[in-house]
Amino acid sequence: MHNPLQVLARLTPVELRQDIGESKQLPNNLQRLQMSYTHLCPEERYYIEIELKKGTSQNKIAEALERSQSNISREIKRNTGQRGYRHKQAEDFAQERHKNKPKEVIN
Repeated sequence: MHNPLQVLARLTPVELRQDIGESKQLPNNLQRLQMSYTHLCPEERYYIEIELKKGTSQNKIAEALERSQSNISREIKRNTGQRGYRHKQAEDFAQERHKNKPKEVIN
């Protein structure tokens, strides 16, 4: 039995969209890949972890995810711990940063 994230890691978001077909709806857990969304989704973080372990350059990872190289660089710098970049830890860090962000007060 394959882990869905492991299967996803073999495909770039572009390949995934081509495989599913542009006209078809993406599964709920992958819809963020299709949205013009500025935050990285968990699947993209998993892809980054796998590619870094393979020795893929940040530039190649950025191209595959259709993100800027600086976005990938910041993600890695921000979320690399003592044991390297780990997608689950990166997602937890991102959620914690988002949670602590002050809300705008509207009078």
